Amino acid sequence: MSSPVLIVSFAYTDYALSRALESRPLDNIPIDVSYDSACSYSVNVKSRFERNLPHTKDLISQTRFTIDVLHVHDHIPKCMYEYSTHYQEGIGHFHGVGTEQYWAEQNQIGGQIWQMNPGGRHDKAMAHFEDWNKKKLARHCTSSS
Repeated sequence: MSSPVLIVSFAYTDYALSRALESRPLDNIPIDVSYDSACSYSVNVKSRFERNLPHTKDLISQTRFTIDVLHVHDHIPKCMYEYSTHYQEGIGHFHGVGTEQYWAEQNQIGGQIWQMNPGGRHDKAMAHFEDWNKKKLARHCTSSS
């Protein structure tokens, strides 16, 4: 008896990436995407976009997938050399987890804005983001190097 074949679907990730790519003109611009699962995500990404999101398939052709330096250490050694930002030409040292640091802070307002209308939710979230950024900047300015 053969083992079951695992079919991994990236439908939501594909859709989110497609929306991000089509939100601005990116023709002939190299695109770098950092994703914790880039090694498995990028395997069939071109065929998935050709089949499901043909309007952004050309942008995927100019996209390079990476795994940030923190998450790549949990992968097999092959991933380190193929996807780590340390080994990508022209990308430099990139710590992609920095983009995730605000999630815990943002969770504090989730209950407050859950039932607001879109305008109120946006205003409340923006005020919270601005306050967090101001405090973060103040910490950077006062820390000694």
